[in-house]
Amino acid sequence: MIRRAALLAAALASACSGAARTKPPAAADTGSPRTAASPARLVGTDAPPNAPAERDRLVVEATWGTTAGRHAAAVTDAAFTADGRRAVTTGQDGVARVWNAATGAPLAVLYGHDGSVTAIALAGERALTVGADGTARLFDLATGRTLGVLHLSAAPLHDIAITADGRIAVTAGADGTLRVVDLATLTTTLTIPAHATDAHAVALSPDGTRIASAGADRLVHLFDRATGHLLLTLPGHEDRASSLAFTAAGDALATGGWDGTVRLFDLTTGTPRTILTGQLGRVVAVAFAPDSRQLFAADDDGVTTSAPAPAAPAPAGHSPTAALPHAALPHAALSAFALAPAGDALLIGGRDGSVRLLDRATGASRWSVPTRGRVNSLALDPAANLLVVATDAGPLELLDAVTLAQRGAIPGHEGGTTGVAVARGRAFSTGRDKTLRTWDLATGELRHLASDHHHWTLSVATDDAGAHVLSTSARGAPHLWVPARVTLRRLAGHTQRALASAVSRDGALGLTGSADKTARLWNLAGGTPLHTLTGHTGAVLAVALASDGRRALTASDDGTARLWDVTTGAELAQLVGHAGAVLAAALAPDGLAAVTAGRDGLLLLWDLTPPRPIVVARLDLAPDGDHARAAAFAPDGRALFVGTARGVVLRLARPPSPKR
Repeated sequence: MIRRAALLAAALASACSGAARTKPPAAADTGSPRTAASPARLVGTDAPPNAPAERDRLVVEATWGTTAGRHAAAVTDAAFTADGRRAVTTGQDGVARVWNAATGAPLAVLYGHDGSVTAIALAGERALTVGADGTARLFDLATGRTLGVLHLSAAPLHDIAITADGRIAVTAGADGTLRVVDLATLTTTLTIPAHATDAHAVALSPDGTRIASAGADRLVHLFDRATGHLLLTLPGHEDRASSLAFTAAGDALATGGWDGTVRLFDLTTGTPRTILTGQLGRVVAVAFAPDSRQLFAADDDGVTTSAPAPAAPAPAGHSPTAALPHAALPHAALSAFALAPAGDALLIGGRDGSVRLLDRATGASRWSVPTRGRVNSLALDPAANLLVVATDAGPLELLDAVTLAQRGAIPGHEGGTTGVAVARGRAFSTGRDKTLRTWDLATGELRHLASDHHHWTLSVATDDAGAHVLSTSARGAPHLWVPARVTLRRLAGHTQRALASAVSRDGALGLTGSADKTARLWNLAGGTPLHTLTGHTGAVLAVALASDGRRALTASDDGTARLWDVTTGAELAQLVGHAGAVLAAALAPDGLAAVTAGRDGLLLLWDLTPPRPIVVARLDLAPDGDHARAAAFAPDGRALFVGTARGVVLRLARPPSPKR
């Protein structure tokens, strides 16, 4: 979808010799916040989490999806080499990728960070990256070889800027601090406490003498690079200041914010020359065209530019209109942006990991590197032997449940599909477009669309007959939809947003998990609460109900999963084996086994036979830089399926339960 948006433009600063490299905010993770965890243990046993022997490793029977040659998670930053021949992107998948800017062919992968690579700066044949691990890494751009590593901070680093000669770099971190680094010696020469909280973006003036920083405190500061002396403070944004760009002359600075505005400041006086507004969301990045007569602003949906500055001041009340369409990435929100040095092309990265180069004049794609995006949900249609997969890329993928061979696809949701449930040849799906949709699995036809949620819909569940559909959204209460009556009911009770949902096979019970650290059991016939399940110390991220409706399973950001008695609401057991958030959980049809998946990369299979749960098999996805985000058992319980953050689906054999 292409939509036009206009920025109110005024005469911009004098000519700029090259496009400014700008820093987008870190792409949002729609999962829960990461948490530190104490060493994991298994409740009721003396065994450590790695107790299962290698012979008890879960066996992969089939695989779908590959991440070769593409980002497997959101793109966080983008840049061009000075000659415009290469483009570089960084990602939450922990790598930076180098592309041929003319063709999109992959040239190199830069490895080393432990976690998300948040930003990159280029100088000649060298690239400098920073990451959530608090390190900066210097690479040879041609070979991908690591030239040096700087351990700068215990807190994540958000952005980096480098002087034109490649001798000095400046980083901005989550601790609000700017650090000036001498790249010849790989030492920190100056530390500047710039912001009360996150220092989100940093830029160097063209002559390298001044540092601009933007923070979560809504302020933009200008410092002397040599002394760290504060020169100016530029207030005005009503939300986080997120991006910066100097003019070539260094006499003006453009700032973008999450308040949907771009502000152009005169650095001689510290006063705003103009405030640029329009149909903008959170501004991800700003950049000047090479002639400095146009200013580009990127938000979650695409890129907008101001019209060329008039030769004379515009009449009072007149606003030049945008010359470039607002180019939106289909099926993915924009998360990174850079303007080519020649000003003729836009490099755009998406939250789904896609990368594409757009022609500046037409908005047409010159090349693209698509991605399936992370797997958010899985659902099985036993009658058709079909596995339905919901991903950040948008379409619902239809796979053979035995071989995982592709059998088709359904359009899904623009911006990403977050949840899917299946009943009697129908698929119910939720997405970031705020809708709940019903599809005919045989024909791919859209049968119904509900847009009653006011925010992203996060999950969906239904019974065997598809008579009760329970959905959750990024804000607000769960919604219960009864298709036969075309009725919708809001289930009140949670004090924060509901994140996950499950429905019993007979449609009598519903289960929701919430950011308020509780799960709730519901009588779906009356839409009334039955029990509030308390005990978790973090958000409840995943829920499941046993086939017989007697037990429930919840998984939490607190690193545990818990088993509950549905009749009484009493806690039966804790499953503690992950170092960090448990993102997904499922119960076997016989109720005797469960699977949990953590952000630590571990997939654990539990035997739930009394007197206590034990881990009987496991699979570690962390060596591949991956973790599971969705899990489901086959109807006969002999296999289980997982979908991962890197867009991979695995079919795993369930080993026999041990004698106890």
